[in-house]
Amino acid sequence: MSQPMATRSRRLRLPLLFALSGGAVADSITSAFEQDALDSTGFCSASATKPLPVYRWPQLRDKHMVVLRRWHQYMRNFDKIESLSVSGYVRAILRHTAARAPGMVATPPFVLDVGANMGYYSVVGASLGARVIAVEMQPKCWQLTRCHLHLNGLLGNSTVLNRYVARPGSHASAIQVPRTRCDTMASPTAVRGRWPSGKLRHGSDALNASDFQPVEPLEVGALLLASLPRGAEVAVTKIDTEGFEPHVLEALRPAWHLLNDIVLEVQPGAWAHHNLSFAAAMATFRDLITSKRYRTVTLPHRNVKRDAFKPVDLDVCQLPVVSDAMPASAFAPASGGYGSAYVIESFAGFERFVGIVMRNPSKHGHFHELLLSNRDCGRLRE
Repeated sequence: MSQPMATRSRRLRLPLLFALSGGAVADSITSAFEQDALDSTGFCSASATKPLPVYRWPQLRDKHMVVLRRWHQYMRNFDKIESLSVSGYVRAILRHTAARAPGMVATPPFVLDVGANMGYYSVVGASLGARVIAVEMQPKCWQLTRCHLHLNGLLGNSTVLNRYVARPGSHASAIQVPRTRCDTMASPTAVRGRWPSGKLRHGSDALNASDFQPVEPLEVGALLLASLPRGAEVAVTKIDTEGFEPHVLEALRPAWHLLNDIVLEVQPGAWAHHNLSFAAAMATFRDLITSKRYRTVTLPHRNVKRDAFKPVDLDVCQLPVVSDAMPASAFAPASGGYGSAYVIESFAGFERFVGIVMRNPSKHGHFHELLLSNRDCGRLRE
């Protein structure tokens, strides 16, 4: 893949630079900017916080999580719109914890958050006792993620890396990323953000060279192999990278055997902007879904009329299973609501789902949240 706005820089030697320290993954080349993230200027002040709503999820109702008041409104889409994604993420963590054999030492599960943005999923995962490894390309978003973990007393068991994910062997260089912005649609090929339609955001903004920060690449699969203790796995991986997700999955390929459930946003219309063909993306998903025996679970957004304050508790084994031959209207409803989630059993069904979305994104949506689940529901279906 091409590397936008590349600069010459030293590549990471992951096995040497990452090791477990105090229960978290430590980055030994933390820059001066990173060390100053929780500065003394009042940026990360406990007096300027507001609680996150948790009314949607029964497993979180005893949690009190706060974020900076200024950024609170930008994190309401999770309880207002994308509640099923959060439920799938939460259930994966709790299922992994409950699966310990009797007599086993209670070690916290690991979670991986790629495209952490402002840290919502990282905070939720850490609040459930997980060890969080978060990767965020944008320096400001990275700063916010660390701050929100800190405000909730969860930073000590979390590692947040200001990096962008690169495919193994790509010889990637650092990219220049705006220092003071946290855009919800930024990616390595559109550091100021890109609309789902393909149009760049903030394209006319005048930024000086001093407004940018070099961000190093990260081979995240190698990171997991070098950092996780023997026998450890990742309970759940969350990926939200604005169409860059096939590249992230390829970067994770060396560590696929360590992964369990994956919650990800799929934005197939953006793949071409990341120099990725439909066939290449499908080859990655085919290898992943077939080798891991994943089933795909759709995670539709809220239906405004039916789901106003509806509690959400996603049970994969209780959802209907659709046939690969079902019509397009059944495969990708435009706004079916939380009650319209279903399971796609095969890769062929997944490929058809994505193809339907690409052919008519104005009807079916430019992006979809999905859960790739390896949960064994055989006994429950008998």
